[in-house]
Amino acid sequence: MRNENVVAAVRDLATRDFDVLKPCIDKATPVFKDVMVDKKGQLVLEKGSDLWAADVGSSLRCQYVFNLPRMKGATAAGSSVEDEGGDDEGSNEAEDGTDAKVAKGLRESAEEVLMGVAAAMKMPCARPSAPALLVNKQKPRGPPVECQAPHLDLGRKQKGISAILALEAFSLLVYPGSEAVVKEFWRRLDHVSSGDHSPEDMDAWLASRKFRALRMKVEPGDIILLSGHTVHAGDRGEHGHMALRIHWYVTESLYEENETTPLKTLSSEFAEMFV
Repeated sequence: MRNENVVAAVRDLATRDFDVLKPCIDKATPVFKDVMVDKKGQLVLEKGSDLWAADVGSSLRCQYVFNLPRMKGATAAGSSVEDEGGDDEGSNEAEDGTDAKVAKGLRESAEEVLMGVAAAMKMPCARPSAPALLVNKQKPRGPPVECQAPHLDLGRKQKGISAILALEAFSLLVYPGSEAVVKEFWRRLDHVSSGDHSPEDMDAWLASRKFRALRMKVEPGDIILLSGHTVHAGDRGEHGHMALRIHWYVTESLYEENETTPLKTLSSEFAEMFV
C-alpha cells in the first residue's frame, strides 16, 4: 500500500542521502539467517537458555531497533493508552539516549497508517512495536547478503500484522496463501496429539505438497502488510545496495512482544514444504 505522507517523507530522507539514519546503520547488528542445527540436523539451544540458537550466516543482514518511549496504543473504543516510562526491551541506545527525533515525521506518518489498519482489523488494544531499521551490509569485494530462511513473524497464539516500509527498493520472498497452510498444520498437529490422527497421517500430508515463493519487488514509499502467520523470507541482496527498510510488528496486546518463528522450529518436514 502507499500513503502520500509516507511517500513524501521517504523522498525527503532520500534527497539528503538518508544522512539522519547513518548512525543507526553503523550500529546495526546481525539478525538471523536461519536457526542452528548440529551434525545430526537437530536444533541447538542457546547456552543457558530455552531459546533456539540463531545462525546469522555471513552477518550481513542487520537491524537497528530504535530506542523510543513506548507509543500510545489504540483501544477498541478508539481512545488511547500510553505505557509510562521505559523503552522497548531489546532496543539499542543511541549516544544521547534516545532516537525520538530520528526520522520522526516518517515514523509518525507510517505508524498512523498502521494504527488505521489495526482499527479496521478490530484489534482491541494494538500498538506498533519499536521500529527496526533493516539494512543489507556488504564486505569489500564480498558477496551480498544471502536469502533468509522462511519464517513467521508471530507465534501461534498471537494475532497481528507485520509491516515493512521501503526506504529504498528491495525484494521480499512471500508464500501466497501460506497462512491457511500454517493453520492447517497446527490443526493437524493437535489431532495427532489427541490421537485422532496418526503420525503417519501427518507425514503423508507433509509430503503431499510443495509451495514456491513469490518474489515481491517493493519500491521506495511502499508499505508491505503481512499477516503475522504468513510465511516469508528476506531475499538475497544486490551488490552495493543497502535496501534500507523499516519493520514494525503490530500485535493485539499493548505489551506483547512478537515471537519470530522459523519454520524449522515447528518441524523440519514442514519447513521443507516451502521451497
